[in-house]
Amino acid sequence: MRRQLLAFFLLIGLISSCEKEEVIPRTNPRFSVTMVQDISEGGAEFRAQMTDYGSDEILEYGFVFSEGENPKIGYGDFVSEQGRPSEFFTLKAKTGLIKGKTYFVAAYLKTNTGIIYSEPSSFLAQGSEGFVLNRIELKQPVYFGDTILVFGENLSSNSAYYDVTVNGIPALVSNLSNTGFKIKIPSWFETERVDDEHVVLTINLKVVGKTLELREIVKFKEPEFIPQPVQEVFYKEKVVVKGNYLLSDEVKVIMKNDSGGGWELPLVSFDENEVGFLAEINNYIYKNGSLFLRIRGKDYPMKDVFRMKGSELEPGQQIRGSSREYFFVKGTNFIEQYQANEFLTNVSGVSSYSEYSSENEVVMYFNGEILTREMKIFANNFGQKSQNFAEIHFTDSYLNYLKMPSEFRDYRFIKGSGVTVDGIGYFFLDRNVYRIDPKTRGVSIVAKSPESVFHLAGGFSYSASNGKIYLGAVSSSESQGSFWEFDPKTNSLKRLADIPSKALKPKLVYATQKHLYYEGGYTQTTVGYTWDPGVFKYSFASNSWEKLNREFNNDEYLILFRTFRYDGGIYTLMDDVESIYPVIKKFNESTEEWEFVRDLGYYERVTTANELFVIGDWVYNFNQQSVAAYNLKTFENKIWNAGYGVSGFEMNYSFQADGKIYAYDGNFLVEIDPAYFSD
Repeated sequence: MRRQLLAFFLLIGLISSCEKEEVIPRTNPRFSVTMVQDISEGGAEFRAQMTDYGSDEILEYGFVFSEGENPKIGYGDFVSEQGRPSEFFTLKAKTGLIKGKTYFVAAYLKTNTGIIYSEPSSFLAQGSEGFVLNRIELKQPVYFGDTILVFGENLSSNSAYYDVTVNGIPALVSNLSNTGFKIKIPSWFETERVDDEHVVLTINLKVVGKTLELREIVKFKEPEFIPQPVQEVFYKEKVVVKGNYLLSDEVKVIMKNDSGGGWELPLVSFDENEVGFLAEINNYIYKNGSLFLRIRGKDYPMKDVFRMKGSELEPGQQIRGSSREYFFVKGTNFIEQYQANEFLTNVSGVSSYSEYSSENEVVMYFNGEILTREMKIFANNFGQKSQNFAEIHFTDSYLNYLKMPSEFRDYRFIKGSGVTVDGIGYFFLDRNVYRIDPKTRGVSIVAKSPESVFHLAGGFSYSASNGKIYLGAVSSSESQGSFWEFDPKTNSLKRLADIPSKALKPKLVYATQKHLYYEGGYTQTTVGYTWDPGVFKYSFASNSWEKLNREFNNDEYLILFRTFRYDGGIYTLMDDVESIYPVIKKFNESTEEWEFVRDLGYYERVTTANELFVIGDWVYNFNQQSVAAYNLKTFENKIWNAGYGVSGFEMNYSFQADGKIYAYDGNFLVEIDPAYFSD
């Protein structure tokens, strides 16, 4: 009980003592409206008077000014001092004032509890001391996002008065102080390169109306490329290059050639760590270009980045048509560019080329190319032969077979000619003997006549059954030719006894096993033609000529007739005075006379070729208007008008092999296949 009474009295005493303690009220400092007492081109001086220092501790005092009517710290420029001000305090703003602009200024005090402002007043500025740059500092090599330190004097504390660009791109300004500030280099800008190591940073500083331009030549951070496995891609697939420091205002992917030119590939993406582009590349660029990345104006060689994968054909394609038509070949991953896809064939010397193409189809056009009747084509893009092939079968009556030497295209008043020996063609041009092998598509000069011979076959050429070729040449004598034998087995020329006829071009030349016959003909002179109706016989055994007791009716026109062998006999097709139609005759070796067999049953000029071509039982007669054929067993005849385009061929250069006829068309040796003549 005694303890309880003691606690009660203590509590009463404590309450009584609290009621007697003095409470001091909190007050704010008070000061006058700011007076602007000196305005000049060097700035403005501000003055204020303290009327009450208040109860809070004063940490800082000063003046804040801005173009806004309610200047506040953080939204305007200011001048300040630390600590407690005197009754009258004055400070001068030496920077941050632009001549001719109206500003609002307020005095302020910063206490331990906040900032107190006076009522603002306005003034018209006459300018201020300009920003003075002392130096800049930046760490090299430089990269996007790095910091530039700027040191100077007369700096504004208001970030609104700073306008900074780096190479024309706005840059962020921070850490403002009275001695400097920081500039953050933009995340990209256009690079002005000085050389492979240095670039130009053009820094434009605008501080409170004063502008400075700095051109700093600095080292820029080089890209770092991360090695990767070689990427195998199809046409137009994406290729990726990885690395660091890859940012740039412009990135280009270029396939450069040795001369410094190149081809730009489509760019699809780029950032700090990756550049992506499309392998939109054709065979020529792939063979002749090397990959470069252009980053920040500098080209970097890139090795072993990607490898192109080839195209593939759909299996089982069999396509028939004329070489003058379009062929559509299906497959995958073709190069989608005009004439860009490459193909191989299974025939040596025969190529094929593409026209238009899409990803899954190529249009082939063969007109004008060297061809063969049937062939297989394989895609061969980027040097990779396809597994599958397409079978092409041409249905043209004739195909370009091989390119003839350019000397055949030159015009000559006296033309040469060609003959057949065991499936090989022999063409005679000027003094040269050309051997043409259709199996190998080869053309070569195998012999040459003496210089005294102008045209080795200027008079005629004839392939005899003994395997040798006989030639009537035009030599240095304008009135007479020489007579030659060419042996294809030895490629040798031998001059024989001169032909006794006055005619250089005979109407008929043919041979039996023992003799060669030379009938009629003419020689062209400067005043006209000299005709000789004589028939002469040459002996292979004795190398001598004799004249037969008959004449050939030249009828004084220039058509020359040809002979052919069939079923052991010698035949000819010629005009006949007793028929309106050309007739077929057979040579009687016993009487040495030509015997009438029958007329051809159609009116057609005889061949312009140097030979008549026998294929099976049919003899083929080529002239400028048509191609005609006569069956020696059934006596049936056929005529194909317009001659399947052979009207322009130089049929004097022609021969036959394996059921086909080969002739010179003025550029190519063409292969003519009568099996494809259309009725």
